[in-house]
Amino acid sequence: MKNKIFFIVSWLFVFIVCIKAQETNMIVNEGVSWATLFYVWGADDNGNTAIVNVSTAYHFFEGDTVADNKTYRKLYQYTDKQHTNRSLLGFMREENKKTYFVDNKFTPNFSLENILYDFSLTQDSIFKQIKQNSDYHGNIYRDTAYFYVQSCDLVLVSDNLKKRLILADCHITPSDTIIGETIDTIIENVGSLHGFLYPYCYNCTGAFQELLCYHHNNELIYKNPSYSECYYDKPEDITFTPTVAVSNYRVFPNPVDNVLTIYSPDNVISQIEIFDILGRKIHSQKGKNTINVSTLSKGLYLLKLYNINEQVSFVKIIKN
Repeated sequence: MKNKIFFIVSWLFVFIVCIKAQETNMIVNEGVSWATLFYVWGADDNGNTAIVNVSTAYHFFEGDTVADNKTYRKLYQYTDKQHTNRSLLGFMREENKKTYFVDNKFTPNFSLENILYDFSLTQDSIFKQIKQNSDYHGNIYRDTAYFYVQSCDLVLVSDNLKKRLILADCHITPSDTIIGETIDTIIENVGSLHGFLYPYCYNCTGAFQELLCYHHNNELIYKNPSYSECYYDKPEDITFTPTVAVSNYRVFPNPVDNVLTIYSPDNVISQIEIFDILGRKIHSQKGKNTINVSTLSKGLYLLKLYNINEQVSFVKIIKN
């Protein structure tokens, strides 16, 4: 009887939390902001590979506009820490769990809006993204890309259950669908972990980008576990830079079902930590090169590997 009561209470709790999670739109909400890091790898003054250029962009909504009888939120960007350099990036609206974006860098044509996010997707479905783009000569064209939903589940974000999609690159042929590598994780409200405005595209602009922080009403909801701050503009300030090349480690299998093995040719791993996509440390161990991850939920995780000199490397893994 007690087990039955516990099950009913647990089910009601999940049901209530799910309802609460639906009280807001998928992405376009009041009082939200994103901080996205952009960085470029190159050669430093000594000829060593290093991060040579860094910037941070803040994205936020303010004000509305109406076009074709549809209401859009105006999307702005700050590129400085003092929030004085402001520019209008475009316009967004949501309908049926889809987020539509009209890019202001082109002459805004609201009849050619792009679907930036689609949270109506389910596992094993295909997302067809069509968006405006331009070549080096300034010619505007429509670009099409396809993405495959590897998994679809719920993740707890600031005490609310939110939908999470893990997507892979894919190529559609007349006779087959070719699934590529995992390319992004997107979460309801938070958006892409590569940067709110840059889903499915971690280096499309010639620079790499990662979501640093997501705020709602000035409350920090998500923070990237690889970084200590929500703003960077100098390469030397980034604390993430690995001092041990990831290529020195072999992590297998990846994706993983049960036991993950980390191999180092020098056998110098002193400590392993696992972080979830919200930056929470969920596991730590010393003196072992295998980890039982069978109890972890499906999704993307970050391994933080220490060698005996306390140098650090990061490796992303996927739990099936």
